[in-house]
Amino acid sequence: MSSAQYYKILGVSEGASLADIKKAYRKKAKFLHPDISDEPNAHEKFVELNKAYEYLEALKTGQLEEKRNRSRRKGKQRDPWEEEAYRKARETRTKEGRERARRKKEAYLKSDQYKFDVAMTIITDHLLAVFSLFCLYFLPVALSFAISPILLLTLIPGTFGFYFVFNYFKRRRTVGPMKIYKAFLLLNKVINLWFPAFVVFNFIIIFKVLLNTIIPGWVMLAIVMFTLTFHLLAWLAKPKLKLPWNKTFKKGVLPSLPLWLIFLNFLFSHSPEVEYHHIDQKLFKESSIMLKDDAYYNYPAMLWYSNLDDASGRNTIKYTIEKGLFGIKVLKDYEFISPPKKDVIISS
Repeated sequence: MSSAQYYKILGVSEGASLADIKKAYRKKAKFLHPDISDEPNAHEKFVELNKAYEYLEALKTGQLEEKRNRSRRKGKQRDPWEEEAYRKARETRTKEGRERARRKKEAYLKSDQYKFDVAMTIITDHLLAVFSLFCLYFLPVALSFAISPILLLTLIPGTFGFYFVFNYFKRRRTVGPMKIYKAFLLLNKVINLWFPAFVVFNFIIIFKVLLNTIIPGWVMLAIVMFTLTFHLLAWLAKPKLKLPWNKTFKKGVLPSLPLWLIFLNFLFSHSPEVEYHHIDQKLFKESSIMLKDDAYYNYPAMLWYSNLDDASGRNTIKYTIEKGLFGIKVLKDYEFISPPKKDVIISS
């Protein structure tokens, strides 16, 4: 019999207090007592009334759980109402536990930790796959050339090993070009990989392209300062446009625009020309040179070099200059020579 039926026997609602339950029990007991009532089934009704009262009293006072534990320890069979209460409480706890587990799982699947864990799992599996190929195939081949060709025989068991490795990663479904792309997207959502990528790319452009572009030094400095300042302001500013690409655009593409234009100018240069200039040995420095008659004095691309070991004892430099996409000249190559050939025209 359920608890709702016990409440119905006593004639009280399920939200009734213990005092209301006792009051209802006393009232009904006066009429249903076998010594007082003339009804033929008064005894059965009185027994049900007592069971209902005992159950609800134990439920309200917290003794129901204690009785259940005591019956379990003694190995006694529970009363029907106690068994029903135990079953209902167990179902409630199970349902609540499943609900908590479901909410916890949903929260984890939506968290950055889940994205990071999935991405790292994919990356780790790819590293393991590459390491397995290296150990099973490339290492035996390399050792066979270095030590003895007989080591090529290890490729036979290596083939069986590759079969098991292949099936392992096939079951996991974590290896493949699209999986790497997925890992990149997940990591980008967690730590925004675009911003450091743009920063690294900009530094490469500055040292490999901007310093080889024939523009005055103050223009170079202005471009670098503009890019760094714009990066900082874009990172601190709050976006007004709620677009999926807005964060990447404002923090990466837009601040890098001047350097990208310099990069395109350098990449699509054409019409190569060759120039020769005398080096003024008296003004020779560790990382820069001075040309005769102060040629290209304000153009760092023509005067600054990371390594001047080849310039020792040579008094002429050969420039290979091309016209860039936007008309800005770029330095494509240089060579220290000495002495120049007779048919070479030296710019002074």
